[in-house]
Amino acid sequence: MRRACFLTIFLFTIALFADEYNEIIKEADKIFFSYHEDLSRLIKSVEIYKKAIEKNPKDPYPMIMISRALLTYADLVPEDEKERERIYEEGMKWAERAIKVDEKYAMGHFWFFANLARIQQLKGTLYSLATLSTLKKHIKRAYELKPDDAMILDGLGAFYCELPSFLGGDLKKSEEILRRAIEADPHYTLSYYDLAVNLYKQKRYEEALKTAEMVLSITNPTYYADWFTWDRIKALELIEKIKKK
Repeated sequence: MRRACFLTIFLFTIALFADEYNEIIKEADKIFFSYHEDLSRLIKSVEIYKKAIEKNPKDPYPMIMISRALLTYADLVPEDEKERERIYEEGMKWAERAIKVDEKYAMGHFWFFANLARIQQLKGTLYSLATLSTLKKHIKRAYELKPDDAMILDGLGAFYCELPSFLGGDLKKSEEILRRAIEADPHYTLSYYDLAVNLYKQKRYEEALKTAEMVLSITNPTYYADWFTWDRIKALELIEKIKKK
C-alpha cells in the first residue's frame, strides 16, 4: 500500500513538473513568434527559454530557439557589425549546446549552420576551407537527419546558391532543392525568396519576378513574424532590382 502511494505521488510530481515546463515553453514560443509586434520580444523570449533550460537541461528545443532568436535579433536590430557578429557567435554556442545534448537533433545542426553562415556573410570574404568544411558538415547533417524539413531544405538550397562554383556552388542543384523546400511547405515564404534569388542569378528574370511576388501573395505564412520583418522586405527589394533589368 505504501509503495503504491509513493508511486502515485512520484507520478503526480513528474506530471506537475512536465506541465510547468510546457507552460514555460508555451509562453516563450508565444512571445517569440509575435516578435514582429515588438522586436524586444526576441530578447524577452531568450530569457524565458533560459528558464525552461534551468527546469530541463536535457531538452535541446529551448536551446535552438535561443539560437534562432539571437540570429533574428542580430539580423534586425544592431547596426554595429561587431555587435551583430558577437550575437551570431552566441547563437552558435547555444546551437552547439543543443547538439551536445542530442547530436541527432537536426535543428541544432541547422541553427549552428545558420549563425555561422551569417558571420561569413557579414565578413564578406571568401570562405576559408575550415569554415566551409564546418558549414557543409552541419547543413548536410541536418539534412541527413530531417530530409523533408522545408527550413533545412531552404538552408541547403540557399547555401549551394551562394557558394561560388569553384567551392562547390551549383545553381541547378540549388534550384532543385529550393523547389523541394516549397513542396515540403508551400507557406514557408523564405524558400520563394531564395528561389527568386537563384533564378535571378540564372538570368531568368521573368521567373524570378513571379517567384518573388509569391512571397507577397501568400496570406498565411508559416512564420508570420519572419515574413513580416524579413521575407517580404527582401522580396520587395529584389522585385525592384529585377524591374530595373
